[in-house]
Amino acid sequence: MWQCPSCKETVDESLSACWNCGTSPDGVSDPAFKKALLERDHSAEQADFLAKYRCPKCGHQGAEIETIRAASGLVSKLLHLESARFEAVTCRRCRYTELYKADRNTLRDILATLAG
Repeated sequence: MWQCPSCKETVDESLSACWNCGTSPDGVSDPAFKKALLERDHSAEQADFLAKYRCPKCGHQGAEIETIRAASGLVSKLLHLESARFEAVTCRRCRYTELYKADRNTLRDILATLAG
């Protein structure tokens, strides 16, 4: 058994990289491993963003993405249609959050609204 120098997980001797973060025993991290983990839970575009993300406040590299929807006009508010979408990127260490306006795909938005 060896301890990962990056995430401090205990790793079996038969593995050449940490099962949790992809770092080798000598501290070399594999960016492809990190991206594969991110793509498991996110779209390819979000995974690419998260793989490169560094918090502007504390410098930490771990973040999470959440979609926020909001009404953007009087008609939307009256009909309870949430037509504006934002991606909230939150640092896992200091919880600093940035909002990015999501690209609009009108058909996708309409289907999402109808689906509930």
